[in-house]
Amino acid sequence: MIASHGGLGVMLFFVLSSFSLLYSNRAITQEINSAWLVTYFVKRFFRIAPLFYTMLGVYCFLIVFVFDGHIKLSSLFLNILFLFNFFPHEAEGLVWASWSIGVEMIFYALLPLIIMMTRQSRLVLPYWLIAVLVSVIFRISLESSPGIPPGYPHYAFLSELGVFWGGILAYQLLCKFRSSVAETQVKLLFFSIVVGIALTLFLLAPGAAVLGRDGRVDVQLWGLAFGLLAFLVTVRPKAWMARPIMRHFGERSYSIYLLHAGFIYACGPTLRYINSFLIPLIGNYGFFVCAALVLLPILIASDVTYRLIETKGIDLGARILKWYARPGAQ
Repeated sequence: MIASHGGLGVMLFFVLSSFSLLYSNRAITQEINSAWLVTYFVKRFFRIAPLFYTMLGVYCFLIVFVFDGHIKLSSLFLNILFLFNFFPHEAEGLVWASWSIGVEMIFYALLPLIIMMTRQSRLVLPYWLIAVLVSVIFRISLESSPGIPPGYPHYAFLSELGVFWGGILAYQLLCKFRSSVAETQVKLLFFSIVVGIALTLFLLAPGAAVLGRDGRVDVQLWGLAFGLLAFLVTVRPKAWMARPIMRHFGERSYSIYLLHAGFIYACGPTLRYINSFLIPLIGNYGFFVCAALVLLPILIASDVTYRLIETKGIDLGARILKWYARPGAQ
């Protein structure tokens, strides 16, 4: 299950990203003004860029001085400008595992347009169907195009568009739920639980493997399933989700993500040795021991980068916005 479906974690992140961004900007319902646009883009940039640029410097150093590689100036600029997802041979990014950051930054740029598109809730379901269709067709076209790197059909933003709309659809369902009477709310909850469970069981069934072929329809349907999960967790939150330790790791999740690939690579030889020792004793459960061993230094390092880099970037963005809000600063 981990090997076959572990990669869906990024899809879950895309869904939660679209859902949470719409939720946190729910006050912008009638007019998107310049003040909101400046605030939104400054906050997003200074939330993502400082740590990304730090890791970009680290990986550029490693590529040149440790791996004896070279970096094209064009590749460096595409990463600095967060445009690398638009280029098939650059979409993986110079920072390991950063392909999803390239996808996410495009979504951030499109969010104001999405907010305007979703003001009429009756159009959200048709938009989701269109987004899924676009993603599947686009992915099929990439898969059949010679010269396209094998990973790009998965990394391309348009291939993930329908997944993002799974979160958008879930947010509109939440709005419908909160504006409804109690009887309708019960029906919406029942509908979401039944459809969510049925869809998940269907996607996990062996027969659903056919959807994982051309176009990866299964990925788009997982976006819908994750969206329903986000909706249910929001309307029926669990106490353990709000515990300080969960907030602690949630705040550091970006650092954890950008650091994990490098740490796993660095610890690879040691982990393989430990796993080879554990297999005769506990079989494949040795994987979890190795995962715990590499997770510990990642969590420690992520706390350092969060405190020294992420929070400083957030504070810098806040100071810029404070300066911008002064009379006569615009």
